[in-house]
Amino acid sequence: MDDVVQRKAREFCRDFAVQSITKEQATNILEKLGYTLVEFNYILNDEPVATLIDKLKLSDEIIRTKGFTYVDDRNRLVFVNEDLNEQEQLLVILHEIGHIYCGHFSHSNIIGLDVKEEHEANEFVHYVLQPAFFDRLRYIIARHKTRILIGVGVLLLLIVVLLALNYIRIEQQYYGEYYVTDSGQKYHKKECIFVKDKDNVHRLTEEEFYSGNYEPCQICLPK
Repeated sequence: MDDVVQRKAREFCRDFAVQSITKEQATNILEKLGYTLVEFNYILNDEPVATLIDKLKLSDEIIRTKGFTYVDDRNRLVFVNEDLNEQEQLLVILHEIGHIYCGHFSHSNIIGLDVKEEHEANEFVHYVLQPAFFDRLRYIIARHKTRILIGVGVLLLLIVVLLALNYIRIEQQYYGEYYVTDSGQKYHKKECIFVKDKDNVHRLTEEEFYSGNYEPCQICLPK
């Protein structure tokens, strides 16, 4: 079952390009999923929140839990204790998103009363906050795809330019399309019988040409 939960966490991170996440971002995601975040207090709540709790008969849940999800035909609500710090609220919200993504809707209006479902929601939070290396790499690529493509394009262009400059530098070392044997004193055209198909042949450099140690072949380069 953990493999299923990990897949759900991976889908969530892919759907919302999650790499790292804050409470504000998690709240925005909740809204995109069609849920409203309701912050409550154990002791005293604002009148609209108190009225909602009383109407839905959620007083027992408010007292005994840090957060929960309530779903009926008219409401899709995630309740979170406002006394928790921001990181704790984030964990609660992700936990409830785990219930939502894992489809825990069958038993009651209040999601997460089942021990197995609670375990799955906890595992969901773990996989979202601590994804495997390759999952994390995929999230980064998905989130920065345009920048990565631009960077790769620039890198490839730079490589092409460097290769071209290196080719020009090498070409500038030579003088014409002339070739000499390692022990010879004449330079020849590439197809000359004196250099063709021989192993001890190299292309004439500019330095060798102006050294005065070589003269043109009388066969392939007659004056």
